[in-house]
Parts: sequence; C-alpha cells; structure tokens
Amino acid sequence: MSLSVTSGWMGISKSKTEGRKVTLQFVLSRKGDLIGDPKIISPQGDDVVEGVAKDIIRKSSPFLPFPETKEAENETYEISLYF
Repeated sequence: MSLSVTSGWMGISKSKTEGRKVTLQFVLSRKGDLIGDPKIISPQGDDVVEGVAKDIIRKSSPFLPFPETKEAENETYEISLYF
C-alpha cells in the first residue's frame, strides 16, 4: 500500500511537516472499511502532524475490498507516511 502526501495538506504548512515520518497501524474489514481508529506506533511528539496522519487514513477509507481468495475477516496493516 502506498500513499503520497503533498505538502500543505489540510492547511498544515510545509515547514511544520517537512521531513516527518509517522508510522501507523490500522485494521481493515474484508470490505475495505476501517475498523476502529488508526494507532500511531512511531510517535513524532507533534500532535498536529500525528493527527494529520490519522486523518489521511480515515479519509482514505473505504479501501478496496480483499480478494475473494483471502479468507480473513479483517487484516492489520502498518504504514509509514512521509511528509
């Protein structure tokens, strides 16, 4: 899974986010719906940047459904977002 974040997303200045990496964990249902809230697993110590990272995942939902050959009802993913 790959996401690209443009600077200035959601009105956050480039100087505030530039060079940041935030790693999150989240769970998707087999239909591609987000289950629960994304969890920050590599904190940056900046609530604004971490909030933007969580919003990116929330606003990306729903994701594509799982292939029919995948039997799991849900799946946990980990993703790093680079600003």
